[in-house]
Formats: sequence, C-alpha cells, structure tokens
Amino acid sequence: MITIRELSRGIAAGLGKGIIFKRGVPIRHVKEDEMVQALLGEVARFDEETKPLASFVEKEKQKH
Repeated sequence: MITIRELSRGIAAGLGKGIIFKRGVPIRHVKEDEMVQALLGEVARFDEETKPLASFVEKEKQKH
C-alpha cells in the first residue's frame, strides 16, 4: 500500500472537497468540481516551489 508521503502528487477527497498533496505535504484545498483540473495544474508545475497549507505548517510546529 502506498502512503500519501510516498506520492509526488495526489488528492485526498471527501464530501464535495479535497486537498492536493505534493510529496506528502498538503498544498491546497479544492472544490470537488475543480479537483481534476487543479491536480493537472499542479503536475504541470511539478518543479516549482509550493508552499504548504498554513494549517499544516502550524501542526508541524506544534510537534516540535
């Protein structure tokens, strides 16, 4: 089984919305009807630096 952290890009989805991940880090929220286009856009920008979601950064700070 592949985990989210092992993926270069991916979407975790539920009830009308999702989160796009880049190398296991959540980078953006998307609406259900925007998921495919948003993911394709992120794939097209594969080598660009992408900031993680602020909520993820805050949770990571609390771990340390």
